[in-house]
Amino acid sequence: MTALESEDVRFRWTELRVERLVRLVAEGRSDAEIAAAFGDPCTPRIVRHRARRMKLARPVPTRREAVLSPVRLPVVTAEVAKIPEPRSPHNCTITGLTNETCRYPLWDFPLSASERFYCGAPADLAGGRPYCDEHMERCLVRLRQ
Repeated sequence: MTALESEDVRFRWTELRVERLVRLVAEGRSDAEIAAAFGDPCTPRIVRHRARRMKLARPVPTRREAVLSPVRLPVVTAEVAKIPEPRSPHNCTITGLTNETCRYPLWDFPLSASERFYCGAPADLAGGRPYCDEHMERCLVRLRQ
């Protein structure tokens, strides 16, 4: 025996192993169970490919019929969603913003577009200020002197 033959650990199909494979497949065993029965170098993939090449008839897995019982769903009454009114006379939605209005957002969590209001007070956008004076004071961080 040469060194190359002693290192060869491939799984070899003998006549006895093929007969055993045919018997285990006929019993309905899974590929993993058959591979475990053959031992270490044999894997479920080796079993699956050999059974396919030999065209062994595998039992078709059947789906278990789900036993459905009627489910009672809670009755939900629909309420008409109310769009909140703006907080001040200047507040507006995004469609009401112009080049002269404050764009400061007045919400702090995700809302639908119809519920999002912006300040809308007069602002100096031409001067590089997107917010009114009150909101510019809130946004700017003053350095300690």
